[in-house]
Amino acid sequence: KAVAQLHAIQNELASIITIEMSIPQKLHVRLIGNGGRLIQDISEQCGGVQVKFPPEKSNSDKVVVRGPREEAEKAQKLLADLAKDKELSSHQESVKARPEMFRFLIGRGGIKIKKVRDSNPNVRILFPRAGDPDQESIHLIGRKEEVAKTKTQLEVLIDELKEVTEVTMDVDEKWHKQFIARGAATVKEGQD
Repeated sequence: KAVAQLHAIQNELASIITIEMSIPQKLHVRLIGNGGRLIQDISEQCGGVQVKFPPEKSNSDKVVVRGPREEAEKAQKLLADLAKDKELSSHQESVKARPEMFRFLIGRGGIKIKKVRDSNPNVRILFPRAGDPDQESIHLIGRKEEVAKTKTQLEVLIDELKEVTEVTMDVDEKWHKQFIARGAATVKEGQD
């Protein structure tokens, strides 16, 4: 009985292989997932294979998969497919607009930008933050086709805003109450 168990262990060890694959280092964090959950899921799905990524500080692209041949190859395919998908969904472009246009691009209560986001829900639209050195770039991240579509939509809105003319005029104080009466309806009507 012991000999049979030893033979079974030997056969199992003989079928264990190590596969080295190259996955761009910038994708490692996204493939590992929160707390390593994504890799743990792949490991469990593939019979407990070991998946090892290089240390975070290294610039290595080498990922090692170790386990029984069939399961290791399955894990390799899953990782390659996931990496390809993550890479495709990380296309990035930017659109230039003057910072004073942002509030009009976003709209009251975010209504305008919500329409753009709803038409392309997989594209992240990132407006510059206060400390960013480039205050004119709106960054778009997502799949290439969807990013291109979103970029076109934003460019159309920006072109419309470029055609808007701003006029400043002095209004005698005696007329101010006319503008702010009825909850500033006249002012709001002029803004729309």
